[in-house]
Amino acid sequence: MDINDFNNMIGAYRLGFRMGQWSIVGTAPMPKHCYRTAFGYRQDEKIQKKLKDYYVDRTVTKEELKAFFKASCRDMRVILAHERKTTGTDRDDNRQIILDTYERFRMADSVMANLGCDKEGEKTAVKNGWHQGEDKDWVYYHADFYYESEALKILLKEAAGEVSDEWDCKETDTSRRDTDQYACYSSFHEVWNHGSRHGTRISEMLNLSEKPPEHFTFFFRVYHKENKKVGSLQAGKDGNTDMQREIIFHIYDGKQRPFPQLYHLYEVFEHEIKEQPDRELAEYLKNFLVFTRYYGTVQMRK
Repeated sequence: MDINDFNNMIGAYRLGFRMGQWSIVGTAPMPKHCYRTAFGYRQDEKIQKKLKDYYVDRTVTKEELKAFFKASCRDMRVILAHERKTTGTDRDDNRQIILDTYERFRMADSVMANLGCDKEGEKTAVKNGWHQGEDKDWVYYHADFYYESEALKILLKEAAGEVSDEWDCKETDTSRRDTDQYACYSSFHEVWNHGSRHGTRISEMLNLSEKPPEHFTFFFRVYHKENKKVGSLQAGKDGNTDMQREIIFHIYDGKQRPFPQLYHLYEVFEHEIKEQPDRELAEYLKNFLVFTRYYGTVQMRK
């Protein structure tokens, strides 16, 4: 699976999601979203690649990402000034550049953290019978990528503040971009849930804001076995996946008693949870549902 396959699978990181309205600031027209320009699209690709290098290839450091963020802001201001879309000194324009750049980095961070998580999950999937090149019939979650993504967002806020000081923009509030309803896929959990629920269509996270136990992992794969669909589950933390279970799915044909088409992860591991001393881990299992692709597709069509 490469970066394009991943982006297509989750439908994420759509460019130009805003309406493209224009406003007059000072003496020059300024795009409401700076990255809707030709240069912005090219810059967007660079941002995606840089975050991919960080999460997947591990060839970029946090310090380098911070420096790249600042350079992206400066380059955008130079280009927009050269195109006479801003004077380069207007505070509102400069603040817009910083916020738009922050937003693109934030979205790329969420998507590429998931790509890194997915790449790691491929190893577990192969051990559980999946072959490279086959349709993706599994989901994988690792809390370390969530926490790494959250930490990087703090770094991006710091970088935005430092550029704002450098340009004498006074305070540049990034919080609105964190909660902007138009800024799709602005969190690691949002991207993960979208891919699992609408892409692979076999799992759903119920509360996107709930923080996971550190080092928590979860793997779920659905495959055919003796004319039945079998769900293979693994969950645990700190590298231990001692909670493992196979569950049977069966589409009711009107003749035989149906098996459930949807399971709550907490219920699946009910026996193991009773003996689980880590209550934080046990409680977090309540945050996941697992089902077959058939069930997920039917639910989407309702």
